[in-house]
Amino acid sequence: MAFYRDANGNIVDSNGYAGSGSGVVSIAKVFGYLGLALLITAGISFGLGSLFYKLFGSGEGIAQSALTAYIAIMAVSAIGVLVTSIIVNFVVIRGRVSVLIPGLLYVVFMGVLLSSFTIFLDWRVLGIAFAITAGTFFLMSLIAFLSKGRMNGLLIVGMGLFFGSIILGLFNWWMMFLLPDVWNSLMWIITFATFGAMLLITIFDIWRIKQIALRGEMTTNLELYLAFQLYVDFIYIFIRILYFVIMIISRARR
Repeated sequence: MAFYRDANGNIVDSNGYAGSGSGVVSIAKVFGYLGLALLITAGISFGLGSLFYKLFGSGEGIAQSALTAYIAIMAVSAIGVLVTSIIVNFVVIRGRVSVLIPGLLYVVFMGVLLSSFTIFLDWRVLGIAFAITAGTFFLMSLIAFLSKGRMNGLLIVGMGLFFGSIILGLFNWWMMFLLPDVWNSLMWIITFATFGAMLLITIFDIWRIKQIALRGEMTTNLELYLAFQLYVDFIYIFIRILYFVIMIISRARR
């Protein structure tokens, strides 16, 4: 089912508005799909991480074979994340297939990639990062749901920061060889700029879900797609916050 905007800027499907009948889904259902995706990711990450952690601690022959297998699995998963992301954002949204299968595969592949964290990091560090991420996401949801105005400006600012950070990052690679001190300072600026950009984009995504739900235009496929977007936002924020937590702990131990 394809989605597009009509002359008034409203999101509709190929059959017209979903209306207020059985096609309308609640905001809670979107967040329910998000929670389910995070549970699947966590289960795969800790399960696979525990398995390979034990294999890496086995005999030298087994450990070497396990490392080779794990690298291959990670490579396949990285490609899988890229491919399924393209399918969801450029194929599914055009109405060719459902979001469910490629979205679920993306969640599985992401769980495999994040298993590296469960192998090499203390579970308490992961727990702290997740708790901060969940709290941050909750605050962003409050801002989006309590806001009575339009938040299109947040998207513009967020995207501007994001792409500006990418351009600055490409330029900063030259600084790594020419001026290492400047490179380090710019890396922190880029890191916080991209993090701030993602927070703004996430608030807009949540606000957009509220607007679509209130207009009664939600369909099952659109609901899955919006949940997928929130999942991507959550994972990115989690990885960034995990990086900050690791840096803080490392400096505290010096």
